[in-house]
Amino acid sequence: MSIDYLPYTTAILAGYGWDFVMADVVGFQPATFNTVDGEPPPGVGEKPSSPHPNPNAETMIYTPVDVLISLTISGPSTPGPSRFLIAGGTAGCYTIRVNPAPEVEPGSRYVFILADALDSEGQNPLPLQEAKFAMPVDDAGMVMTVDGLMTLEELTEIVTEASPSPEPQQTASP
Repeated sequence: MSIDYLPYTTAILAGYGWDFVMADVVGFQPATFNTVDGEPPPGVGEKPSSPHPNPNAETMIYTPVDVLISLTISGPSTPGPSRFLIAGGTAGCYTIRVNPAPEVEPGSRYVFILADALDSEGQNPLPLQEAKFAMPVDDAGMVMTVDGLMTLEELTEIVTEASPSPEPQQTASP
């Protein structure tokens, strides 16, 4: 097993405000493009003539992974069946490989670090989140994090302490 996430630490990743969940991988769905209809965007495969006006615009193929969430460490996900996206895959005759991208196996448990995945125009979040990282969890509940092997409790404490605080709530004046 090789994990190469440097120079990230668990605290740095949690500080981005990304969501952390523990889930078992159930299987995969066919890969699709990050467009509304999942089809290749116009001009895909052509040589770009100029930079995109939006620096977040990126044609991407995502492979959906079906999971069963057992624990939400941070974020709005709830336990039960869910689906995330992993960057890369083959859609039709197009293949995109992303390195590093999480490599996961059905029947295995991971702590997933999730973030919004944007459409090909870089403007709108897709309905499913992207799994940026997948940290293996062994049968004893130990998590292989970017900082080394730790308990789920230790990981939860780091994530809780490092996660950005929610915006203060505005209270109405009497």
